[in-house]
Amino acid sequence: QDPWPKARTTPPNPLGSSYRCKDGEWLILGILEPDRYWGRLATNVLGLPEMAEDERFLSVEACKANVEFVVATLDEAFAKKDRAEWEKLLIENDLAFDKVMHFREIPHDPQAWANKYVTEVTFRSGNKAVLPNIPIHFGGEAPDPISNVSRVGEDTEEILKALNYSDEEIASLVEKGVIAVRK
Repeated sequence: QDPWPKARTTPPNPLGSSYRCKDGEWLILGILEPDRYWGRLATNVLGLPEMAEDERFLSVEACKANVEFVVATLDEAFAKKDRAEWEKLLIENDLAFDKVMHFREIPHDPQAWANKYVTEVTFRSGNKAVLPNIPIHFGGEAPDPISNVSRVGEDTEEILKALNYSDEEIASLVEKGVIAVRK
C-alpha cells in the first residue's frame, strides 16, 4: 500500500534521499538508522545542534511521519555549502552518503570499474567507448564482455537462407522494402 513513484520531497526515508548542494551538485544520504546517527549529522555536519534531539528525526517512523518537514529542513541545510564541503564533513563523521554523479563522471569512477558497471568496447572502426555493462550478475559471475554485434541487415540474408528462403524470395522482400540486407 505504498504507491510509487515517489516525489523527491516524500521519500520512504528522508535520511536516505538526495539533496542539492550550493554548487548545484547532488549527494545522497544513506542513513538507515536515524536514532543512531541523526545527532551526529545534526550537530557535527549540519551545524544544527538544537535539532539533535528533535523527535521528528529520531527514528525511521518519525521521519516518515514528518517527511515533508524533514526534507525541507535538509534541503535548506544542504543548500548552504558546496558538495565537496559536505563530503568532507560526512566522511569525517563516518556517515553513509555518496555523490550523485553525472554520466560523464562514471567512466572515471574506480567503483564503477571494480563492480563491472562499465566496460570498454572497441568498435570495428577501431574507435573505443566506455559503455554501461549488463547490470545483472548471477552467482558472482560478471557478464560476458560486450562485443560488436551485427549491423542492421548484416545477417538478414544468411538467416533467411537458413530458413529456406530462396534468393528470389529474399530479393523480392528487399525490393518491397520489407527487409534490409547489408553486405
